[in-house]
This record gives sequence, structure tokens and C-alpha cells, in this order.
Amino acid sequence: METALDADEWRTIRDFYGLDESLASRFVMRNEGDRSIFLHSEGVGKLLRTECKLPTRMVMCGVLALQRTGAYHERAIPWKLAQEGLAQLATLGFKRKLACSRSLLRRVLEEKELTFKEVKEAASAGEISGLEALLDSEGNWSPGCLALTLLAGEEQPPPFAISALLSEDCLELQAPAADLAGLIEDLDGQPMVEAILNGTGAEVEQVDLGELPENLEED
Repeated sequence: METALDADEWRTIRDFYGLDESLASRFVMRNEGDRSIFLHSEGVGKLLRTECKLPTRMVMCGVLALQRTGAYHERAIPWKLAQEGLAQLATLGFKRKLACSRSLLRRVLEEKELTFKEVKEAASAGEISGLEALLDSEGNWSPGCLALTLLAGEEQPPPFAISALLSEDCLELQAPAADLAGLIEDLDGQPMVEAILNGTGAEVEQVDLGELPENLEED
């Protein structure tokens, strides 16, 4: 059984992450008071609201989007972004995000942290876009969880996003350590078929058959 978010809880999340009010019904909990929030599609939402003639049990529905944390900045909220559903969430008009160059995203994945001085230098160099959207009403940077996505022109299917945490002095990677290798692989991507055919993709190692042992037996 799934339940809609409490109205106050939804407003807190909506206002902090810059989500559209129309998305409210797409965020659900497994049970009231759960520490995890899941995101589902409009189609799944209609399915969940459909009356069935026979008993139906939903075992798994949606992707993990937010998790409640016990430690957070006083100017942030207790709901952090979950890496599992972040790429999907970032495509829904989600405003709390920074668009970064591919090389900078790889650096974040490898170094795990950038000082805020390095973040501002990267923004000046055109490697980061969207910092101004993280300013609060008093002109201070708004700390808390955010998404790092690819700059316009560097997007690749499927959508790519990394969970990070912004504080007054640094930008810190929040994606689980177990996901890092997969995220780097997704970021690097695979060469397009055209690139391989044109000789600009990954080189295929060639083996000189003449160097194989003469006594090599066939299976």
C-alpha cells in the first residue's frame, strides 16, 4: 500500500528543490511516516488508482527519489536526494541542480569534493552553470543536497545526474561509493557506431595470427 505525502511535507520538499505543484501525486511513501519517498510515472499513478475486480498486490512501484536524514544544515531540509532516482527526477523541471562539463563531473567522481573556491573558478571558466539559482533571498548560497547534471550540448541518453551536497565551503559527492565505478562508466559512455566505423571510437586491439603458438588446438 502506498500513501501520498503529508501536505506540509510536500510543500517543504517542493519549495526547497523547486518542483512544480503538478508533481505532488507522483511522490509517495510505502507507509505513513516512512523515511523513503518514491517517484512514479503518471501511467503508474493511474494504475495505482484503478479499481480492480480481483485482489491485486503491488510489490514494487517507482524509483527511490528522497531519503530522510538525521543530520542536515539548518538552512536545508531533512530530505536528501537518492542517487537511484535522481536522473529521472532531474528531467522533471527540478531546479536545485548545477549543469557541469563532462570533465568536471569526472573530477567530482574521482576527487569526491571540491572547495567552493574551485567551484566558483569552474563557473568562471564556463564549466558550471546554475550557481545563481542557488542564491537565497539574502544573496547567500543555499546549502543542502543538489543534482549535478551535464551541460547543454553534452547531454547523452539516458539522462545522467549525480547527487551532491553544497555547504558554505565545499561541494561534496553524495552518491554511494558502490555506485562510483558505474557512474564513471555511464559518464564516459560507449562510442557511437558512426564513430567506430569512422575510426574515431575505441580502438580494437589487433592480434597477429602469425604469432600464435603452432600447437594451438581447436576446441
